[in-house]
Amino acid sequence: MKVVRDLNSHIEAEPVVEQQTSESAMEYFQREMNRFVDLTAKVEAIVDDDAKSEVLKARESISEYRPVITILGQVKAGKTTLLNALIQRPGLLPSDVNPWTSVVTSLHINHQREQNVRAEFTFFERDDWDDFVKVGGRLGQMAERMGAENELAEIREQVAEVQRKSHERLGKNYNLLMGKKHRFDRFDRALIEKYVCLGEDESPAANQGRFADVTRSADLFLENPSFPIGITFRDTPGVNDPFLMREQVTLRSIGDASISIMVLSANQALNSVDLALVQLLSASSKDRLIIFVNRIDDLDDPVNEIKEIRASLGARLKAEGVGSEDSVVFGSAIWAEAALLHSASDLPEESLDAMEALYAHSKLPPGLSVDDIAWNLSGVRELRETIGHLVADGCGRRQLNVAKRDLHNAISHSLLRVQGIRSLANGSHSVLLSKTDVHDRVTKICQWIASDFGEQMRRLGDQTAKKLRQSAEEFTSQAAAAIAQEVAENGSKEVECDPNEFRRTVRKTYMAFADQNQELIAEVLEDIAEAFSSLIEDIVGPVAKDIRITPPAAPAPNAPTTLGRTIVVDLHAQRGARFMRKLFGSQTEEEHIRECVAAEVDGFVNDIIDTHVIGDFKSGQELFREFIDQQTKAVLALCNHSLSQDKEMMSKLGLEERLEQSKRAQAIAAQLESALQASQLEPENTASHH
Repeated sequence: MKVVRDLNSHIEAEPVVEQQTSESAMEYFQREMNRFVDLTAKVEAIVDDDAKSEVLKARESISEYRPVITILGQVKAGKTTLLNALIQRPGLLPSDVNPWTSVVTSLHINHQREQNVRAEFTFFERDDWDDFVKVGGRLGQMAERMGAENELAEIREQVAEVQRKSHERLGKNYNLLMGKKHRFDRFDRALIEKYVCLGEDESPAANQGRFADVTRSADLFLENPSFPIGITFRDTPGVNDPFLMREQVTLRSIGDASISIMVLSANQALNSVDLALVQLLSASSKDRLIIFVNRIDDLDDPVNEIKEIRASLGARLKAEGVGSEDSVVFGSAIWAEAALLHSASDLPEESLDAMEALYAHSKLPPGLSVDDIAWNLSGVRELRETIGHLVADGCGRRQLNVAKRDLHNAISHSLLRVQGIRSLANGSHSVLLSKTDVHDRVTKICQWIASDFGEQMRRLGDQTAKKLRQSAEEFTSQAAAAIAQEVAENGSKEVECDPNEFRRTVRKTYMAFADQNQELIAEVLEDIAEAFSSLIEDIVGPVAKDIRITPPAAPAPNAPTTLGRTIVVDLHAQRGARFMRKLFGSQTEEEHIRECVAAEVDGFVNDIIDTHVIGDFKSGQELFREFIDQQTKAVLALCNHSLSQDKEMMSKLGLEERLEQSKRAQAIAAQLESALQASQLEPENTASHH
């Protein structure tokens, strides 16, 4: 669109703000977070010093909470245009990114930031870039593993050419930039393009894309009142690049995403590359995935085709076990962009025809302007609402419950110490175990976890690894035989060898492991909480009988990003038939092909085991240690030297002073008990506010 191409580069102007007619899920959640922060401030004023750090930790985990929304999809799916529309800043990020650009761009909305820092660009470390030049990235590693020297040399030559052009553009600054950052107090389109978008003019004087080759990530800080909470949107490179450089960067950005938005094109929704990525995204949690089917403006018969695509997509997702129609939103980022620029009437005739057909079959009121129609049919409003619900009822709810558990335990610990002071004031002894006794009990708890959980963990890990390796062996045999037969009989034709079936099997095995592991971790955490509750009761006596320690939630499984990694069969089936044919000529024996495929598939499975299976175990163990350390500190505070001093002080006080001390402790206890009720957990995935 001409109006987009000619957009003024000074894009720091006031953004277009959508008027909200009712309280959104995100606004409701912001009020909940504010109430919790207010509660922690009240609690901090009444708890003892030993509990203040726990309260502060709980408050910071919410006041500093910023969900991360990652936008993913293939090259040219419309990810960047959609993100610009989501934040109501059309044209902010360049929407035409060169294949050699590998920059993850994060838009931090309503975040705290360093003074005078509105944009920060981080460069690759020297080792990162040198390794890529040396081996040619993942594609070069494949070629080297397979002994394809000619292909490896070609890949290295292409990468070296990119580095040469970078040296030419940057001169002596090239080496100085490695591992450094550039920071700015403002930004505009020209500045962004300099770091994230490689322009057509690659001469040394060219400004556009000057630093693009060596930039690892870009961070931009914006204020936007249409978002009631702080949030980060992350734009990622495409996943279907021949050199796999962008794929690696994209997969690295998935692990810490609160929610992922998978952008598909309506003309080819959910092809094999998309399906592999959807399987990856859904492996951690189904309430973290949204599928946005973009470019409905390209459909000839949008009314009927959207129904067909929705049904087909829903059936495919259900068959794969990765979601449902509820997670799918249809729309057009181009329509949203045009609406925000008040230029919808300038859209191509075919696009306006599609819009008119959908408007006629919609529930929108008659007589709307073209811009209003474009915005309402763009799907962006629905997408924003879906994000709000997933934050309020999913990732945000989990974060709030974690904080409430921490606050609940901090209040419980403080309440016990206050009750102990009250018991002393009434003349009763409150500490029944010494520090040495407590240390002995804690040691036994740790030994029990190491032996019992450790053994169960080893059994579960061994069973999972065995299943994964068996799947790898079966797939390797099938793939090698199919490739060998295709090369021998058909030459250049594509082979019927679906790597996604193998991924489905691996995903199913991993998810079964993750479910069992979470159940196991939850059981152990419950047992730890019960053990410490019993220990507390043994320390202070009957006063603790109604106060129980709340265990933290078991950590969500690590997103198995390896599932999205390209393997050699992907190259043959969808990306690099020419590359594969050169590797496996008609004289190549099946055993050699099998070794090549096995090397890739075994590496794939080993990464799943080492990074994700073992990684999930380590996450559980880390949580155990943190929970035990926290509770150990609390129970030791119950029997520390200060209580002995308090008892000595109480014995010197007269009856009137002791009664006054008891009344004061009773008043504080009443406030703590009230705060304890206010810190109760909220159920996840509810819609009580909708």
